[in-house]
Amino acid sequence: MAIFVHRVEGLQSGLYLLVRDPSQEKSLRRALKPEFDWRKPDGCPGDLQLYRLLAGDAAGPGNHGGRVLLARLCHALMRLMSESVDGDRVFHIDLRLRPGGKEGELTPSAAGAADYYLNQGRSWERQMLRANAIMAGTSTPTGQ
Repeated sequence: MAIFVHRVEGLQSGLYLLVRDPSQEKSLRRALKPEFDWRKPDGCPGDLQLYRLLAGDAAGPGNHGGRVLLARLCHALMRLMSESVDGDRVFHIDLRLRPGGKEGELTPSAAGAADYYLNQGRSWERQMLRANAIMAGTSTPTGQ
C-alpha cells in the first residue's frame, strides 16, 4: 500500500510503502524505481514493513515536483482501482468530478480547493463538503 505522508507528527513527509506481504518485498524492490530509499522510519517496529521511498512535501510553496509525484501516484491508483476483474470493476472513478473538471488539478493544494469551493463551487459540492465535515466531527469543511 502506497501512502503519501504529509503533516504527521514524528514522520518525515514523503512517499511511503507498506509491504503487507513480506514475501513480496523482493519483487516490489525489483519492480519499483532503483533510486527509492527503502528506509524504515525512526522508531518503526521491526515487524512493520513500512519504508520511506521518497522524502518530500507535496504541499509546500513552489514544490511542483512533489505535487507532480502525488498526481502520478493518484492516477496510477485510480487506474488500478478501475481495472476490470472478471468483467466487474471494484470502483469507477470519474476524473471530471473534481474542481475544474477534467482540466483541473488532480491534487490541488488545500488553499486552492478552499478557494474553488468558496468562489466557484456549486451548491451540491458545498453540501457534500458540509456533510463530510460533520461525519469527520468538525462543524465546517475547514474545521474552524
